[in-house]
Amino acid sequence: MSKVAVVTRTHNRPLFLARVLKTVAEQTFQDYVHLIVNDAGSPEAVRAAVAQLPAAQQSRVCLLYTSDAADE
Repeated sequence: MSKVAVVTRTHNRPLFLARVLKTVAEQTFQDYVHLIVNDAGSPEAVRAAVAQLPAAQQSRVCLLYTSDAADE
């Protein structure tokens, strides 16, 4: 089990998400899981941003998706 959870919320901001993913991946501390909460945004954009990471960092990412109740 990882010692640290990094939680990032995103909603249709792929450039900022890419920056966050890169910054977290560059940290020297490696005992973490990076939880990305996609707050009713485009799932394709989030998956594309994560796909740009090296495989070792991709394995640390966990994706969660929420839906906008107003859209249902």
